[in-house]
Amino acid sequence: MISLLLLTACGGPPAEVPDKVNQITADVLPELVTIGSVDLPWLFWLTMVQLSSEDWRDCPSVFLREDGGTSVTGNDCVDSTGVQWFGTASLSIDPETGRQVIVMQGFGANDSVGGWMADGQVSVTPTLTGYLMDTAVSVASLANDESFVLWADTASAYATYGDVVYADRSDGQVGVEGWGTAELTARLVPVSLLNDCGWASAFSGRLAFDSSNAALVTFNEGGLPVGLPPPADTGATGDTGDTGADDTGLPDVDDSDEPDGVCGICRNASIDGTSLGECMDLERVLSWPFPAPF
Repeated sequence: MISLLLLTACGGPPAEVPDKVNQITADVLPELVTIGSVDLPWLFWLTMVQLSSEDWRDCPSVFLREDGGTSVTGNDCVDSTGVQWFGTASLSIDPETGRQVIVMQGFGANDSVGGWMADGQVSVTPTLTGYLMDTAVSVASLANDESFVLWADTASAYATYGDVVYADRSDGQVGVEGWGTAELTARLVPVSLLNDCGWASAFSGRLAFDSSNAALVTFNEGGLPVGLPPPADTGATGDTGDTGADDTGLPDVDDSDEPDGVCGICRNASIDGTSLGECMDLERVLSWPFPAPF
């Protein structure tokens, strides 16, 4: 039985995450990568968008408000694919700027693989070249029939190159239960979720973590002859322009069996400049809660 805790993301890390720096080790680095993934705000945002677009569900309960927003209630229900839904969430849209805000209270889904439950807020602002996303969330990973708390407070800018949506940058703090916090710097990392690549399985880019020491994770460095462009101008709001999106203005989540060769095959990790010597596996992932039933 998983004990579901009420988490708080405002005003710093939750009680489970010590508000202090600590030594980054080979054991904690995979947890930092899980919560530092540039996939994180997309998981919450696109989950709400997907629920808003469906008209057949009774689990979770979805209410489309007159103001154009969406309210979702889980109440521990189990949907037809066997995914259990928790808590509440709301999506609000500013009609003038297009800015969307997702507020979550114990909200999440458990597929018995990469289940999660989140408290906090994600804001999404369209720009001329993509999206700006501010994320302040506590996330309980529910993998392995246990609740393990992770925390992120980040500001990220996303753009597109061809059909690839990527984080031009993501900066902020992340934290791990019982360990502490680290500064996060991410550059030129594709969003794995949009390519059905698994959590934090990009084909290029890098994540850097700085606590009482430093760590660097590069995705598939030298493994594929595919590059991303120089940093994009993602500071101005307005029409999203050509973002590789469908008619809704959102990129599609690719649920195909063959993600066209854009998935990373190796996470290369080093701590204080010393390579860990092998591709790094994650201890836990966060799942897209809409498995294909057929």
